[in-house]
Amino acid sequence: MLPLIYHVLAVARERTDSQDREERTGGQDSIRPRAVLEDAAMIKVGFRVNSRDVPPHRVGDAIGDLLLSQIQDAVTDHVNRRIGSLRCRVHGQAPRVTAAPGGSSPDSWTLTVEGCCEAFQDQATRSLQ
Repeated sequence: MLPLIYHVLAVARERTDSQDREERTGGQDSIRPRAVLEDAAMIKVGFRVNSRDVPPHRVGDAIGDLLLSQIQDAVTDHVNRRIGSLRCRVHGQAPRVTAAPGGSSPDSWTLTVEGCCEAFQDQATRSLQ
């Protein structure tokens, strides 16, 4: 999925560069005749993200939503695999886990564990690592 994002960003950057060039040259492109540029503008491009049609102005939001959903699923699966069945032996409660972005990388998350008592919280934290 990340290569697609980099491609989309590269296309957006390329489009911005061509818009800048067009503004500087007064709409005249030195490489292609204006008629070719006008014909190219008539092409309609559609976008599909996660099997849904997405309007061009919402592509970034759709990709962001998809990535967030995938991250949420991955974090939830990781927590459930590690401590999903863990319960406090004294109080019978499950731990509570909060996930928050933890760095500059999209896949870097900080997990904070809370428990009914300090001993259980420590046990859950160790099991999660």
